[in-house]
Amino acid sequence: MKSSIKNILLIEFVMFILLFINFFITNVFNNYIYSIFLGLILLLLISIYGIELKPSVKQKRVLQSILITVMIYFLITYLSGLFVGFNKTIYSFNLTNFINNIIPTILIIVLSELIRYEMIRKSNYNIWVIITSCILFIVFELSINFKLYDFSIPDEAYQYIGIVLFASISKNIFMTIQMVYTDYINNIIYRIIMENYIYIIPIVPALGPYVNSVLLIALPIILCFVTYGSIKLMKNERPRNRKKSNILYIIIFIIMLIILMLNSGFFKYQTLTVGSNSMKNFMSKGDVIIIRKATEEEKLKIKKGQILIFKYDKKIISHRVYEVIKRKDTVYFRTKGDNNDQVDSAIIKTSDVIGTLSYRIKYIGLPSIWLQELFK
Repeated sequence: MKSSIKNILLIEFVMFILLFINFFITNVFNNYIYSIFLGLILLLLISIYGIELKPSVKQKRVLQSILITVMIYFLITYLSGLFVGFNKTIYSFNLTNFINNIIPTILIIVLSELIRYEMIRKSNYNIWVIITSCILFIVFELSINFKLYDFSIPDEAYQYIGIVLFASISKNIFMTIQMVYTDYINNIIYRIIMENYIYIIPIVPALGPYVNSVLLIALPIILCFVTYGSIKLMKNERPRNRKKSNILYIIIFIIMLIILMLNSGFFKYQTLTVGSNSMKNFMSKGDVIIIRKATEEEKLKIKKGQILIFKYDKKIISHRVYEVIKRKDTVYFRTKGDNNDQVDSAIIKTSDVIGTLSYRIKYIGLPSIWLQELFK
């Protein structure tokens, strides 16, 4: 075995030891310490072997295929949010979030992929280095996520196995294949998107841990085939087909952006799935409605007979305005479901009002209702 390969395997062994120490003894690493740890390993590799960052000629075309696949993935998952609902993330896009989460995550991604690149390329694609580097970065991800789960709770232990362990195995196999056939750029861009969007986008589809783990395992596997297919077809592809791919990429991006805008609640219009038959026959359980969010001035102009969307008892309700009550400069609303015998007991304040009905789409939200009832 060449000395260069032995040195790389030795460095990997040292990394394994330090990660296992973090697992079972100290667990003192945070994201910035992980970044420093990776930075020191990268400097050691560069000092021994130097660094030559030459993007592969295959990189650009394969990257385009990966991005299209990722956009389709987000399109499908956020469309599914119309049926299963959405959860707000615990993050808000501010300076604290940027410093504590986004910056260290990007640092870890860039340093990890440069280390993977150095190990694989400088070993001249030695099979043992390829395998051990893949295992190393699986262990790294297990270590970095270890402190986020309480293993005394069975559900969290299962989530760690599905969302972290199996998903990490799938992802790192894909990352390794990418590094062998293209280069580090594709890995960095892909990971920055997949590992940082949760810190930026305020809502995520409420798919549950099991479905999320399946998706996180399946996506890298699909991308392995996408990479292989892109490389195989690249030689025979015509410029006209490339233009079609670019158009598809733009269309998917626009559709996904529209869906995100409609579901985020941060824009003028928002979508909501009707969860009861209290407004039947005007709108039924499983219909999706588009809400026009009202400003404070617009709330004062809401009239009797309009469909009001408001918050009450931690729920979002859509009932018809039965009575408008004006007291000095304040307006209150009495509401009633068209299918209910009695007027709602609660008096709605303007601060509880979200907006009014703009449009409804029949039945397309039924799958979300079925799923919710199934898991009750």
